[in-house]
Amino acid sequence: MEENNIIEDNFFIIDSNNLNSIESKFYGYTIYNNEIITSKEFNKDIKLEGDGAYIDISKDNNQIIISQDFFGSYGLYLYEYNNIFVISNSFLKLVEYLKDKYPISLNEDCAKSFIAADLCAISYKSTMINEIQIIPRNYILKININSKKLDFEKIDYKEDTIEVNSKEGIETLDNWVDKWVKIIRKLFEKKHYLNIDLSGGFDSRLTLLLVLRSNIDLNQIEFLQ
Repeated sequence: MEENNIIEDNFFIIDSNNLNSIESKFYGYTIYNNEIITSKEFNKDIKLEGDGAYIDISKDNNQIIISQDFFGSYGLYLYEYNNIFVISNSFLKLVEYLKDKYPISLNEDCAKSFIAADLCAISYKSTMINEIQIIPRNYILKININSKKLDFEKIDYKEDTIEVNSKEGIETLDNWVDKWVKIIRKLFEKKHYLNIDLSGGFDSRLTLLLVLRSNIDLNQIEFLQ
């Protein structure tokens, strides 16, 4: 029962034939004012700027707007067949929902690619089901409830390449370090339990650097190797 609640709290299905039943809900977490805001603390006064790992469903009058974090951490999956569409942030949950309701067919080329690529997909859009596609991370979905029309708004993140050894590159790195140092300090001040996994790789070294830079008491952190 508890496991089912966790799944329901973190994953959703939006069917174009049942749009009126959809409610506004925030999934995951975002970073706001150097604090980590989860679904329990989230409210509409918090401005989402792509930081964190989240999907936000906002229902207002005749429209449903679905946005995701900068990296598309959850993933948004769209099923389309004739005039029907179904959206979910879980490919498995979506397939389970569709199999007894709507037609689906195997995308053999995509499925076979997993044999050679382990668990890493080589496609940014296709999936193992022909009728399901991945929504790019920089797309906002807008649904008109009355007309059941789905539109997309593309976000321009202006992801230009910056030379690391340039003035702008150094400033960008400084701002990134400063931002995460403040977040770590906030977590520590609020007595959150901090557990840091270190593998010895590049990401771990950066994580340890941020923790050391924050000047918090390392004796109160559990480091796992």
